[in-house]
Amino acid sequence: MRKVILVLVTLSFLYSCNNLSVQRKNTTTDKVEGEKVVNTYFENVKLDKGDDNLKLFSNLFFEKISKEEFKKQSGIVDIKLGKVIDKKLLKWETNIVDGTNSKSEYLFIYNVTRENYNSKETFYLIKEATDSIKIYSYQVESEGLLKEL
Repeated sequence: MRKVILVLVTLSFLYSCNNLSVQRKNTTTDKVEGEKVVNTYFENVKLDKGDDNLKLFSNLFFEKISKEEFKKQSGIVDIKLGKVIDKKLLKWETNIVDGTNSKSEYLFIYNVTRENYNSKETFYLIKEATDSIKIYSYQVESEGLLKEL
């Protein structure tokens, strides 16, 4: 009976070692890594390079909305709110899990100063299997979007 318990404890220990994960949250290094993608996004917006921004989005993003529809909606945002003048990071969070069930998540929320109306823009990014960080979710909030053209 003792040997059976010893074997079960040993197997349980070995199984738990195979599912070992290490988590880190909100490190500056991870923030900088994710912020590069968002900074590129805003630079492309300022330079009217909307097509270049499409490469920054995950394929999973475009399962929810087509690239054409996204470009159309981005154009409406630019017309109603105006060009981006400046941005200020309001909040950021990172959650990185290394191990068997690895995942990397990044959240950035910005106050964006625009020509006509300011906006609050939220980016949720994930690191894909290719180790590239992509935008998974993007949201723009502004009272200017409720105004008629």
